[in-house]
Amino acid sequence: MADIRCSLARAHCNPGRWASDSTWALRNYVNRTLDRSPLYAGNIGEVQIHLWRGAYSIHDVRISKTTATVPVPLFASKRVDFALQWNALIHHKVVGRVLMENPNLTLWMLPAK
Repeated sequence: MADIRCSLARAHCNPGRWASDSTWALRNYVNRTLDRSPLYAGNIGEVQIHLWRGAYSIHDVRISKTTATVPVPLFASKRVDFALQWNALIHHKVVGRVLMENPNLTLWMLPAK
């Protein structure tokens, strides 16, 4: 009987399930926010949360500027990794780093008036 209870408890308290649900919610929130913007369009792929190092990774980031007649790619990256230092947060400071894998940023110049 004890083995059955342990198996049932593990099925309901699976930390992988929590991580999967929270990353799905975060991904959908970001994609919905991008969809609502009249100036930009885009989407993101998989989101991974790394609690032990205070970080998260976003895969397949694509953002385009949509104010022109044809959408212009603004930013794309295979992976973007954001990390915060826990000890700095304890002292009310935000210290972190951003790593990008294969980033592509498109900048354009407007004609002078």
